[in-house]
Parts: sequence; structure tokens; C-alpha cells
Amino acid sequence: MVREGSRNPGTKAIKAIVFDPYETETDPSWNSRAFSGMSNLELLSICSDVHLSQGLDYLPEKLRFFKWRRYPLKSLPPNFYPSELVELNMCHSQLLQLWRGEKIFENLKFIKLGHSRNLIETPDFTGVPNLEGLDLEGCTNLVEVHPSIGILKRLRPVNLKDCFSLRSFPNTISTESLDLSGCSKLDKFPDAEGNMLCLSQLYLDEVATENLPNSTIEHLVGRPSFASLASSTPNIIRLSLRNCELPEGALPSDIGRLTSLEEVSHLSGRFDIIIPGTRIPEWFRHQNMGPSVRIHLPRNWSNNNWIGFVFCVVFGIHDENVDAEHDSQFQESESSHEITCQLYTNEGSVSTGFGFKISSVTCFKSDHVWVRYVSNRSFKEPMVKWSSINSAEASFGTESQYLEVKKCGFRAVYKKDVEELRNRELQFIFPPTQDLGLHFFSFDT
Repeated sequence: MVREGSRNPGTKAIKAIVFDPYETETDPSWNSRAFSGMSNLELLSICSDVHLSQGLDYLPEKLRFFKWRRYPLKSLPPNFYPSELVELNMCHSQLLQLWRGEKIFENLKFIKLGHSRNLIETPDFTGVPNLEGLDLEGCTNLVEVHPSIGILKRLRPVNLKDCFSLRSFPNTISTESLDLSGCSKLDKFPDAEGNMLCLSQLYLDEVATENLPNSTIEHLVGRPSFASLASSTPNIIRLSLRNCELPEGALPSDIGRLTSLEEVSHLSGRFDIIIPGTRIPEWFRHQNMGPSVRIHLPRNWSNNNWIGFVFCVVFGIHDENVDAEHDSQFQESESSHEITCQLYTNEGSVSTGFGFKISSVTCFKSDHVWVRYVSNRSFKEPMVKWSSINSAEASFGTESQYLEVKKCGFRAVYKKDVEELRNRELQFIFPPTQDLGLHFFSFDT
């Protein structure tokens, strides 16, 4: 029936076709009118290599779900206007383009063209106002995304991972999740100023950060006006910047203003996060009550897979100083209050310390968690010196009579930990509620 087409009136009654690749031993050959007469077909799912030596002249216009894995042609039939289509799934296809010009698909919610390696451009999205998901992962010859994507208001995930040839991206997009990981040739990125307020997940792994507009980075990690935006937007939950070769201190100190942030994947240079909380995540294998923690390092620990250290501190106000007069006393005591960290080893102290300052005008009574990651490249010590070290101690201190280090944690970080971090969230008890007036710093000892 399907192979040769049919004028049998019974074909009009067919509403669904699922073609399973395991049902045939050889790839079938169909003619160009294979689906003629199936005017009521609503579901078409093909997961097999099919030969269409004469092309394809017709597809039913009542299709609601259309899946054709490894679709063998360069485009869809020009007269294909399925007004009720909800999902179009054509992964691993031979498509060069989905359609030319503007086509109206008001019910279309999902377009999945992943790993269609011949695809060079996306379609015009003007006639697809209700699109919710766009998956173009692995479309390695895709060069640009049509600017009409900027008019779409219901987008949730937009996946362009490993689109290695992608060079430009529209200046405007509204989506909850954007994955541009592996788009190493990208030289034009949306300017975040006012355009990405609903974004909650952003993946920029292996994207050259010098190609990103300043307003994009500032918008994500603490531009001056961010506080006013934070009250009315969901903000970033996950920010991934792996293998972006960010310089030392590239993440601003006020990244803590990202009030919904649960996960940052960076792991080069250094970064700091301070957020309300009372516990140290279990991921920190070495923890201790009080202001110091010691770890014993195994033999050959500083191998080629070692990438740095990460520290975690729970700090707060001395219990005996929390009273009705605390706010005024805290503000009048010093211009700022600081906590510092010094790292000691069995070979002596490490030459670089670090810390942070809190403005005296800040008023807070809940405990906070400080997480600091430092890559091995941030230390002045040569790698050969680390090889002789078998123990290390992180010691946190403060001269403020009001601040107290309550708990601390410490661990070495290896490349394999990156994947482990993908599956873990550093969850805290309270969301951030204020700007702490923070300043992070490093110092030589």
C-alpha cells in the first residue's frame, strides 16, 4: 500500500502509520506519491532509511505529528501545508532547508532537526508564533539562525549545541534555555540588554568569550542595574562556561546577585559566590566545624587531571552580638568587615591568599555560605612544587568582632569532577534577598 500508492478508498481511513526499521531487512523504495489518498493521516512516524528516487510530491495536510528520521531529501514538498501540525521531528535528515520564505503553521510547537548535517539555515519563523521548542543540536553546517526567531514569545529550550559552523545569532531572543555549547566560530551573540530577561539556563561551553558583548556578560553576572531587574525576572539558574578560557577574575564579584543561581560551571581562573545558607554541600569531602580544615593528599594527587581547589565557608554574626543594637553597632564599628583565607602545606604557606569584604552598611542576621574556586594556574607556585606536597590546611580568619566562621570545607578538583558537578546542585536553605556590598580580593603572603 505505502510503497506504490493507492487509489483504494480505504486509504482515506488511515490515521496513523508507524514504520519500524526492524520490520524490514532491506531499505524500501517508495515512489513520489506514496502517501496519496491518505488525506486523513494524522500521525506519520518513519525510523528507517527509505529510498525516494523520484522525490516526494505529496504529504497529507492533516498531519499533527510528523517524524521522519533520516529523511532522504533536501527539502519538504513545496505544497506541504499541514495546518494542524504540532510536532515536526526530522533528526539525522538530509535537509538543506526546511522551507523557503514564510509559511503559516500556527499550531506547530516543536521543531527537531538535530544532527541534520547538511542544514545550512533555519526557516523563517514568522508564521510559527506558538513554537515552544527548537532543537538543532549537531547541525554542523548551520551558519545562521533566521532573525525572526526574535518574535517568538513561547520558546523554552533552544538547542544549538555543537553547531560548529554557526557564525551569527540574532540580536533578540526570548527563551528560558539557550544552549550554544561548542559553537566555537560564533562571532555575533544576542545583546542581553533587555532581550533575555526570561533566560534561566545558558550554556556557552567552548564559546570564545571575547565574542560576547559586554552587556551580555554583565547582564548575567551582575551589571549595576541588575538588582532592579532581579525582582521581576526569574534570572539564571544554571550558567555553564566550561572551556571558555576565561581570564583570572572574569566572573564579577557580584555574581551573588543572581538570586536564583543554583549551578555555575566555570572551573578556570577563579570565582566566588556568597549566598544565604547554613550548610556545606556533601560534595566537599573534607569538612570541619570552626575556622580551619586539613586534608591529606594522596600520592600523585597533583597529576595532569588536577585543575584547582574549591573552598566553602559558613559564616555569620556572633550569637552574643545579635541583639536590638546590632544593626547600629555593626554599621558604626568599621567601614567594612572581612574574612580571609590562607593555605598552608607541609612545605610551608602558599604565596597567595584571598578573601572578601562586606560593607558596614549591610545588615544581615542569617548565616551565609561563601564558595571560592581557585584554579591551579592562579597560584604562583610551579607545578613541580605541588608534587612534593602531601597535606594542606585552609585557615579562615577575621578581625571583626561581629563575624564568625562557623564551618568550612575544602577539596581538590579534578577534570572528572566536572561531570559529577553536572549532576549535583549546590542547594541552600534560603534564596538571597539582598546586596551584601561585597568585594573579593587576593593578596600575597
